[in-house]
Amino acid sequence: CVRYEGALAIAAVGAGDFVVKKEKLKTAVRSLLSGAFIVLWTALQSGGGESESYFSYFNDYKPNIAFLKAFWDGLLGFVPDSFFRFAVLVAAGLMFLGFVDGLRRHRRAVIGLGVFLIGFLAMHIIWPMPNFDYQVLIVWNALLLIGLGVKWIAGKKFAVVVRFMRRKTVDIAAALMFALAVVALFRLPPPWPQYSVGFGEWLLFMTPAVMGLLAMFGGPGKLNLAPLFSVLLLLTPILFFMLSDSNALLYAIKYSKAEFRLVGEWFEENADAGDKLAVEQPVVVAYYTSKRADDFVRLVDLPKVEPDSLYRWCRDNGVTHIAWLSANRIFDTDNAWYRWKMDNRGWKTIAFLSEGRDSHGFVLVKEISIGPRRAFIYKI
Repeated sequence: CVRYEGALAIAAVGAGDFVVKKEKLKTAVRSLLSGAFIVLWTALQSGGGESESYFSYFNDYKPNIAFLKAFWDGLLGFVPDSFFRFAVLVAAGLMFLGFVDGLRRHRRAVIGLGVFLIGFLAMHIIWPMPNFDYQVLIVWNALLLIGLGVKWIAGKKFAVVVRFMRRKTVDIAAALMFALAVVALFRLPPPWPQYSVGFGEWLLFMTPAVMGLLAMFGGPGKLNLAPLFSVLLLLTPILFFMLSDSNALLYAIKYSKAEFRLVGEWFEENADAGDKLAVEQPVVVAYYTSKRADDFVRLVDLPKVEPDSLYRWCRDNGVTHIAWLSANRIFDTDNAWYRWKMDNRGWKTIAFLSEGRDSHGFVLVKEISIGPRRAFIYKI
């Protein structure tokens, strides 16, 4: 979806130029012309539902207000749930302070950042299919505004903080709090094993931060311990929970589509000549077999009928096996992207097979389990 954010970036830069530059009409016209082509492309190409334009996605779905929560999840998803709302309030406050101060110091750039941020949120509230990876394109914007906010606060209170940090008792207290924070974090049981963080792993990522802070707070023959340990106290939980969240994400990525491969391998070993498998994304499954394309049936090609009628259709059309994959879970969510896949990927048609037991003539012959992924293969 980078093409749409690219057009929005043109508008954001144009808005900044419009406010700062004198040639306002010329700036506005050029910005509109630069962004007009993406609108034409969206209307004319045929990559949407049922080979229509992308505007066809708006036929059935309401605006996705939930994207506002998804934005904060993308920015602060590593923060534990018990601190999440507090983290959102702090981040939003820093962004606001950064924007206000930036208008005085970096007017053109901050107007561009603000237009891009507001436009991005509005675009994805209107756009009915917000994948989580869309957050990557806006996090940098939020971090810049947060950084400007932190810089403003530091500029206002820096002298007072420096005087306080020079006290010897503050050195000792900061060091003790840092040590206690490290011990507490590594004694904290992870919600699932894949969220665990090794001490060596944490140390690997923490060492560059420590070296940078030593260079920042160390002077000729003197080291200011209080600011060093205070910043480390702030960075330690952030880094710890980011590593924890990243480990869980890598665990999920490690097993991404693993059930597709195992279903393909099972079908390769167990299928007889003339057998045909109905499955989600058969091109992925077929990659792990020596079968032909016509040995597979897409779920979208199955009729949207009740299980008994589906059984008869499969028998009449030579479909001998059908696979339910964990990718076909119908989530209890209002997320428009999942609702679109339910309606357009054939998920609802085979939802009754998600229980992993014989049903309506579909006989369970193989259950596959690998990491967080599952698959049930039925013989018809």
